[in-house]
Amino acid sequence: MDTDKTDKSFACLILYTFAANLHRSLQATPLDIGCCLQYGAFEQTRTLRISSHDESLIFFVIRLLERLRAMGPAPAIDLMQYARGLQSFK
Repeated sequence: MDTDKTDKSFACLILYTFAANLHRSLQATPLDIGCCLQYGAFEQTRTLRISSHDESLIFFVIRLLERLRAMGPAPAIDLMQYARGLQSFK
């Protein structure tokens, strides 16, 4: 038995099942980006894009960072203000 072929068939079945369930869920939920490490990440704009499971995290991070970049620069954060509350910085 060709295990490589079986593994690819199984991966395709999982992706198809994930995509079908995701399509159904998004009809009732206003969610436009998300990530499930085991099955894939998605982004819904005009169309629904779903990553493969082995690229789910990087797909999600890249799309999230791109969306944040498009919103413009964020104001600077004084991280030391937060650090002063930690025992290590006293």
